[in-house]
Amino acid sequence: APFPCLCLFPRLCPLSLVCAPFPCLCSVSLFVPPSLLDVKNAFKVLMFPDNYIFQTLTQEEKMEWIQAIDTTKQMHKYMEDTQKRTSSHDKKSKMNKDSLSVDWLKDVPEDLDVFLAQRDFEAAVQLVQKTRDYLSSLQHTQAVQDIRNRVESRVKQICQQLIGELQATGTAGKGNASAVRRVVLMLVQLGRSTKACELFLKNRSRVIDHHIRQLKIEGKATLYITRLSSSFFCGLMESADEFKKAFSGNNDNSSAFVVWCLEELQNFVHRFTQQVFGGGNTLSVVAECVHTTAQFCHKMTEVGMELTFQLRSLMYDEVIKCLTDSSTHLCDKLHHRNELEDWVTDDWSADPPLVTRLIRDMTDFGFEDFSDFFADPTNIPLSHATLLFCQSAVSYYNDSMKLYFPRVLTSLMSGITTVFQCEVEILKNAIANRKFASKRKFILDNAVVVNKLLALLQTNMERDVGAVPESLIKLHQALEQTS
Repeated sequence: APFPCLCLFPRLCPLSLVCAPFPCLCSVSLFVPPSLLDVKNAFKVLMFPDNYIFQTLTQEEKMEWIQAIDTTKQMHKYMEDTQKRTSSHDKKSKMNKDSLSVDWLKDVPEDLDVFLAQRDFEAAVQLVQKTRDYLSSLQHTQAVQDIRNRVESRVKQICQQLIGELQATGTAGKGNASAVRRVVLMLVQLGRSTKACELFLKNRSRVIDHHIRQLKIEGKATLYITRLSSSFFCGLMESADEFKKAFSGNNDNSSAFVVWCLEELQNFVHRFTQQVFGGGNTLSVVAECVHTTAQFCHKMTEVGMELTFQLRSLMYDEVIKCLTDSSTHLCDKLHHRNELEDWVTDDWSADPPLVTRLIRDMTDFGFEDFSDFFADPTNIPLSHATLLFCQSAVSYYNDSMKLYFPRVLTSLMSGITTVFQCEVEILKNAIANRKFASKRKFILDNAVVVNKLLALLQTNMERDVGAVPESLIKLHQALEQTS
């Protein structure tokens, strides 16, 4: 045979076999060919640089030998790996033991107690950070865990005292922003960012509420609302700046800050509603207050927050009610004036400032030649009711535009249409009334002025809101045919 061959027939060979020194098992490979030179029940063992063929009496004995060799190799490999791991563990344990024996680490709990007694929180936090970083580089053992537990028990005490500091700071609005930020930063470093955020926002709520309570509710509503809006939104902007400084690089609490802003906005709108919508104010006052507040709210974009949509949503119901009530009230005034109207020329010479204001408002609206009617203030070729209607209609439109946002467009258009429809009906009734037959031309002249104002209204609406209600167009056409 070309290869050395050994027959393994233990039952046929009573002699004991003595094995020569065997090579390392890691260098032994087992090969079981399907056929080997017509030798049955044979397998080959490769031991570089030699090859050996072994033959057994039966197939079962052959499989026993193969399995025994494989099992022995696996056990040998397992023992080697275990020995390596044990050696590595012993080395690391020795390193851990040496590392835990440093002098400063032994004194950490006592040093933290001293810092707490002295209320030197910055030094305590720095020492905790240093200890945590050092322990994280060591293997996790019971000794390391014991030290970590002793440190963390002190961390709880530090956090409790810092929380007490933060709750006391800013009470009654006297908080110092830098002092609050200092405490918050230390809580974040100690891993208590959620609690720090909660306390920070509560502190900011107290500060904002304190500043608002310092405002005196006196004088005009517009003056108070200007001060209220300035105080509130400036407080929100300051809170946003402080939040960025205190929680920079930590975005986990951003959603909590947004929710807090919305809650504070709801509280603000509640105060606003009580003073503006619930105070019996005119549409002009309400519109000026809402417009002023919206301008302050828009400044929040400077700190990356857009609250205008939420502000409008919270005011939506009150704005709709105000527009509807104002148009109804204006129509009632028009009907009342009509009952007293004699359709004669008017005299406004006694009130020059009112004349000047009316001409300015009409000119700004687009009625550029309206001043021609006041060539002789003692004999204006328009009725008193028509002049007051022009003044009221322009004022209603301008105030409505201050309240405008897309959701109120339908109610806004409805209110304007109702006001002009009421005036057109008054003019039609006056033209058809036999009592004023001799003044029909004068009434038609008034109708021409109203119709021109209606045409200008359509132009302005197209420019301001991009739409004109169909009912207003039909009203204009009907009045044009009448005049």
